[in-house]
Order: sequence, then C-alpha cells, then structure tokens
Amino acid sequence: MGERTFEESLKRLEEVVRRLEDGRIPLEDALDLYAEGVLLARRCHGLLEDAEQRIQTLSVNELTARPSLEGSEDPDNGFPGRLGEKSENN
Repeated sequence: MGERTFEESLKRLEEVVRRLEDGRIPLEDALDLYAEGVLLARRCHGLLEDAEQRIQTLSVNELTARPSLEGSEDPDNGFPGRLGEKSENN
C-alpha cells in the first residue's frame, strides 16, 4: 500500500467502501477489498491520532511559553489602554 497521505488514504478508503456497497464484485475480491479497507481505516486513524497529539503538544507549549498575567499590578493585565484611550507612551 505504501506511505499514502491522510487524504490519499481516505480517498482510497471511500473508493473501497463504494465498491463493497455496490455488491457487484465476486466474494474473493470483496474480501480482498475489505482487508484493504481495514488497513486504510487503521492508517487514517493513526494519522489522525498523530495530528491530535501534535496539536496537544503545540497547545501545551504555547500555554507554557506565555508569561502569566495573574497578579499583574496593571489592572489591564499589560494590555494598552481601552478603546478611545491613549496609553502613556502615545
């Protein structure tokens, strides 16, 4: 099957499902297609899990990289003035 991308694997899985649902193929061919579909579904699931893990890692890294705004002496938590107000630097 090779190393297909998620999109390629999903497209092929959809083709396999269509052919199986059509029901006009011999039993042995249907069994082969079913086996291929199982492998494709596993591949897609694994790729989605990998993507989810990467997102979680990036989210955690983003949260830990931000300085904490709690306890700031500035009531605006470090953000420049409100709409219509000028900050001291302007």
